[in-house]
Amino acid sequence: MPQLEPEGRCHPLGHTAVGGYSDEPTARGEQSQCALHIRCVLDDDHPRAALGRDAVVEQGLSAAGGETTLGDAARPDGGDGVALAYPGHGGKHGCDLALGRRRTHVVTSLVAIICNHPGAGADPRSTDTTAQGVLRVRWCSFTTSSSGPARLGSVSDRNDVTRVLDVGAWARSRHAEAPLDLVDLIEASTSTQERVTELVRSAPEDGLGWIRSDEVTFLSPVRAPNSLRDFLAFRDHVERGAARRGTPVPEAWERIPVFYKGNRRSIIGPGDEAPWPSYTDKLDYECEVAAVVGRGGRDVSADEADAYVFGYTIMNDWSARDVQKDEMSCWLGPAKAKDFATTLGPWLVTPDEWSPEDEHAMTVAVDGEVWSSGTTTGRRWTFAEMLAWASRDEDLWPTDVLGSGTFGGGCGLDLDRWLRPGASVTLTVEGLGSLTNTVGEKA
Repeated sequence: MPQLEPEGRCHPLGHTAVGGYSDEPTARGEQSQCALHIRCVLDDDHPRAALGRDAVVEQGLSAAGGETTLGDAARPDGGDGVALAYPGHGGKHGCDLALGRRRTHVVTSLVAIICNHPGAGADPRSTDTTAQGVLRVRWCSFTTSSSGPARLGSVSDRNDVTRVLDVGAWARSRHAEAPLDLVDLIEASTSTQERVTELVRSAPEDGLGWIRSDEVTFLSPVRAPNSLRDFLAFRDHVERGAARRGTPVPEAWERIPVFYKGNRRSIIGPGDEAPWPSYTDKLDYECEVAAVVGRGGRDVSADEADAYVFGYTIMNDWSARDVQKDEMSCWLGPAKAKDFATTLGPWLVTPDEWSPEDEHAMTVAVDGEVWSSGTTTGRRWTFAEMLAWASRDEDLWPTDVLGSGTFGGGCGLDLDRWLRPGASVTLTVEGLGSLTNTVGEKA
């Protein structure tokens, strides 16, 4: 394993750098256990130009005293690593980072170190951390008053208590900057997104900025997306529709991931009333997963597409089924059947934490009774394939929303069950949370 030639700078990290770091000395003879998460940015002189300044080295490490070097495993391109000395000074819990150089590889800046030992702020055994003990980040947009501005937040379930970190308040306490709202973060540069992510991960459990979830109102993660595309990806749902019509599944559905474009200006959020349009008697829900685009692009390949997704959320594609039937009998639509409302929320989970290609339970409860049950599997089309098709000869923009369509049985139409005014509809997707709206009275 290659060793770095030190530049002579060794930086002991204190409480403010690691969040939850303890300055208490260990008992005599006790070996400190520490899980480290290191992220460093490479300089422009790196021989692999594709990495550039925004490239990130990331590695989880468990150590118990002594000196350890992160080598090939720490670098996706097999380059040199970052030297660590542990424990710190005087037998205390601590982490020293030696910035060094070897050949043309220079580590130019430390993004963050998350230090997790017994008693540290982020417990690696918590469901709110990854296997490496790194705090999970679920982004939200929230407000604390009916007339207050939207704020950028991060949701935590540490110790089974749901709280929201006011990212702006935490940033100000560290003399740092952060986007005002989630949309601003989605539209920011990759380097800004990474910096703010690590800032959030450094927030100690007892630090400034935490708010109880019952004191906030969650908003839709994107309230006016750049565009809204909703696909028809689940095979069972398509087969049920074909059976109702007495026709085979269209051959074209097997060739291209079809979608309709919805009304980006009619987005509602968690807890909002779902409007019942005056022109329908058959109001319906659809339980879906949606991807929110975080990077602009064009002609993106399916192999590249995952890197363009900022995060995933739950989507309720409200539908006026009687109007939808009329519109589509004329070989157009849906339009008015869908344009009156779409719910997104309650937050965004990033692709490194959650994948729609894994199996996750999806359920819908109406007034507490489970009507629909399914999973995220069973799709003909992956999100990467859908995103690639949407970008063919067309630009993608940050905040574009791509819905999956619902699973077989994931709507009242598939079940021949219909909503009533005042019904409470809760969509739950494992790993993404729950999204509830109450149906309003007919207009």
